[in-house]
Amino acid sequence: MKTQSNTLLSRSVLFALSLSIPTMVSAEQVKLIATPKGAVFSTDMVQQKRSGSLEADIQPQKYTVDASEAEATIDELMATGEYISVEYDAPIAPPGFMVPLQFNASIESAESTVSEQSREFDGSVPNDPLFYIQYNWEDRSESTPTGMGFTRAWNLVESKERVVMAFVDGGYGAEGYSADFTPIESVSTIYLDNVERNGVILNSRPGDSAYSTDEEMSCEKSHGLGVAGIATANTNNDNQIAGIADNAYVDTIVIQATLCDTGLMSEMANGIRLAAGGTVEGIEPLSTKADIINVSLSSPVACSTYVQSAIDFAISQGSAVVVAAGNSNAPASDYSPANCEGVITVGGGTDIDTDLVSYSNYGSMLDIVARADSLVSLTVNDESSDSATYGAGMWSGTSFASPQVAATLAMAKTTSPSMSYDDMLSLLQLTATPMSGDKCTSVGCDEGLMNAGRFMLAVLGIENGDAGVITSSLGEGELCNPELYTMIDAVKARLCESTTVTLSNFVAPEHEDVTVRFMASPALETLTANNGQILYEGEELTFPISDIELEDVSYGYQLCHSGECEETIFPVKVDTEALALCD
Repeated sequence: MKTQSNTLLSRSVLFALSLSIPTMVSAEQVKLIATPKGAVFSTDMVQQKRSGSLEADIQPQKYTVDASEAEATIDELMATGEYISVEYDAPIAPPGFMVPLQFNASIESAESTVSEQSREFDGSVPNDPLFYIQYNWEDRSESTPTGMGFTRAWNLVESKERVVMAFVDGGYGAEGYSADFTPIESVSTIYLDNVERNGVILNSRPGDSAYSTDEEMSCEKSHGLGVAGIATANTNNDNQIAGIADNAYVDTIVIQATLCDTGLMSEMANGIRLAAGGTVEGIEPLSTKADIINVSLSSPVACSTYVQSAIDFAISQGSAVVVAAGNSNAPASDYSPANCEGVITVGGGTDIDTDLVSYSNYGSMLDIVARADSLVSLTVNDESSDSATYGAGMWSGTSFASPQVAATLAMAKTTSPSMSYDDMLSLLQLTATPMSGDKCTSVGCDEGLMNAGRFMLAVLGIENGDAGVITSSLGEGELCNPELYTMIDAVKARLCESTTVTLSNFVAPEHEDVTVRFMASPALETLTANNGQILYEGEELTFPISDIELEDVSYGYQLCHSGECEETIFPVKVDTEALALCD
């Protein structure tokens, strides 16, 4: 978190179209968003709100005024002293697009393979018929040397609590359309009044369903359905695709903030606020708040105060906000909400050559990268298709990289409910595969390509306390062998006091200059990088250490690479059974 040829379509045209967004008000009127004081929090205030010691939600206020009066209205509102800022509302659009590949042949081939094999679900290979062409799931192998490891991660999940994921997007299709997608709640933050889209006059009010009416379906592109499907499509139900986050432990909320691929930043901000358990005027609060909020929307503007306010509120309520970097081959710092504080910004990459895709936004604002090209997910019905599995298609864009990260966080959250999202992000970056392609080298893609399998191993290492062990330097049973020990008791005692520390390395093997920092603190204190006494620092993961206290002391270590140590502390347990042999 921050303090196509005919087959692929013309991306340049798509990008241009994505920025040609109507303002949703008449040419004579504009919308202004006034953010009251106290609606944006400092880091300390966010921590206080997490502890429940600050007042709850303070909402921005919306004004619709004649364009000729906008500047005067801004001055008047600011003169009251009640507001941090008064800003123009900005348009927003989904940074993703559907790729019309020769898809029916792929579907028919996959269906044929499934019918011939008649597989049973074994925890790693679901029976969803299109799983065979969900290439982003592939693990590391000779054919996919940098695969993202979702299958391995899936097998490491130890669900302890249900996780709620919210998608702030648009284009979820008609209610009940997809049997492979079953959200628990659906709401719209859009306010339209006789607005024309693609020749259709539309009406919507805040609080309406996020699903499209029959009338609206004529201009919907099913972007939100594609995004949410990647993360939370029903898995192992012998239907269409497999979602990364199994519906056995994840509940889904869908919030409509765009209609027919257009919307306003304020409607997106309201969606984030609602998802985090907040209130929005004219909309009933949701019955449950989201642990993880995915926002696959983008606009070429600075992060506005009212959007930052919604993000701050979400973080203060314990929600993680994961966002797409954008598809304009430009610095992510120029696009909102990717450039807002506190979000996890996801760039689009490929697991084939460890580089960003040509269109992905880039730079220091990226926190992590996930595959963005040619991802199979759900779509709105194609009535012209002869395939029995119509309603699935191939998508590309950072919109579809973002939900892969959100779903991976859901796997971690259900396994380790108490782990903070700051620690999770640190682990995502620590375990990522470095990216060395031409684009990454020239413009930057931060920590690299997410490896979900390695990440989940690190999460379990912390959750189960088995990321490292302190044990006797003498092998089990050796101390009891009289043929080996004819020495005096004093020498034997010194041998018994000699211990060995063995630590796990979760850093991607492609990283160079990996070191560890082994530390200790009193057991009653939480071991941190600030209070830990450093007992060893170096490249070895197994090393002898003597004269240490084994009782009433906590041990842990940091992993460091290229001279930088991650804040995450991996716990080290004491092997009391092996050490008891010395008694």
